[in-house]
Amino acid sequence: MDMAPMFIHAPAFIKEYNQMWKDLDSTPLMWIGLLFSILGLASHFCAVSGDELHTLPEPFISTSEMSSYYRNRTAQCLVEVNYLKPGRYTVETLCFYHALELLGAKDSEFGAYVVLGIIVRVAMRLGYHRDASRYANISLFDGEMRRRAWSMIFQIDIFTSTQARLPRIIRDGEADTAEPKNLLDTDFDESMTELPHPRPSTDVTPVAYVIFKPPSYGDVMRLDSQLTATHATLPPYLTVRPLSLSITDGTDLIIRRYALEVCFQKNRCVLHRKYLIPGQSNTQYRYSRTASVNAAMKLLDIQLTFNEASQPGGRLSRERWRMSALINQEYILAAMILCLDLSCGMRFARNLPSGRDDEVERMWSRDMRLQRLKTGYEVWSESSRISAMVAKAAEALKVMLKDLEPINSETRDAKPVATSCLMSDLLLVVNPASVSDAVSAL
Repeated sequence: MDMAPMFIHAPAFIKEYNQMWKDLDSTPLMWIGLLFSILGLASHFCAVSGDELHTLPEPFISTSEMSSYYRNRTAQCLVEVNYLKPGRYTVETLCFYHALELLGAKDSEFGAYVVLGIIVRVAMRLGYHRDASRYANISLFDGEMRRRAWSMIFQIDIFTSTQARLPRIIRDGEADTAEPKNLLDTDFDESMTELPHPRPSTDVTPVAYVIFKPPSYGDVMRLDSQLTATHATLPPYLTVRPLSLSITDGTDLIIRRYALEVCFQKNRCVLHRKYLIPGQSNTQYRYSRTASVNAAMKLLDIQLTFNEASQPGGRLSRERWRMSALINQEYILAAMILCLDLSCGMRFARNLPSGRDDEVERMWSRDMRLQRLKTGYEVWSESSRISAMVAKAAEALKVMLKDLEPINSETRDAKPVATSCLMSDLLLVVNPASVSDAVSAL
């Protein structure tokens, strides 16, 4: 995929390019680095496509050598300007340099992953992870270009992390940047005081791929309806019910009922988790927040039911090994969702109306959600000696519970930070094949 349109507004770049030749001395060195990175990528693509230039400037003997040269010059500009004190063009230049690193060297996945870490932190330092509408000093034009850039950085994060077989660098809940509008470069410019309405999805634009690559929220809701409808068609004998009403049923049948229920609730968690944080403040996604929290609570209810029934003398005491291997990871996913929702709720609480309608709070009060997490922690603590995965989850949950305890106004802003940093530890316990990949696919 061509990432250049996500970072470069063609008409604006041409103006800057022409201005450079008129007054080279006043051209920012970081812009020169950006130009070098573009030349490096162009040279690389000439080399790999077999489309060698007929005439090469001295002293180059190949386009591949040119690409390496421009990559080094890009790095030189980044260092000379000091990319750790970022300014205009820094993020764009770093992203193109990252592409040169990834494309220009063999076995460079880890190096590209390290560069990506720098890109994400620099972009956050400049506020790319927050929507530009929050900042009065950012123009509409720059704000839209920031949205394009952050959308692309998010895609690069997924790709590079997968290539390096390492966790994503951008954590859930760290950004609220809106998606870019489906516009051509000619639809907006630096002088605009109001952005035009986005083009219809049938129009081909440079940003359409990034916008429409993930499923739309309408697709998510359609899948939710299908999932719920399928769950409703289960025959009565496969529908989960209290163990007290299953006295005459065999343990195999009981476990199948709960396995199907766990599968349903887990898939609701995965389907809606992307909108858990936006659902705190955006009414459009309120249903998703409610659905994911409700599913997480039901999963932890099942955890408690199984734990009690698998104690010595319990109805399922001989099946404990089967249930633990089957759904421990789903319990961890549920705990992660509740921790994330509670943590972000603390962060958003001061900026939201005190009398707002909160369906989650009506269904499951904060104290109820905290108590369910504490019960889950107790269950995992009991099992931590026989499972390294459960031990790690218990330790992460212990620290997060400490941060999520009832707080006073002085600590309200500080505590969610520590919790969000531990969220990735809890995520890493979950089998990537069953959860993380599915979430990334959203």
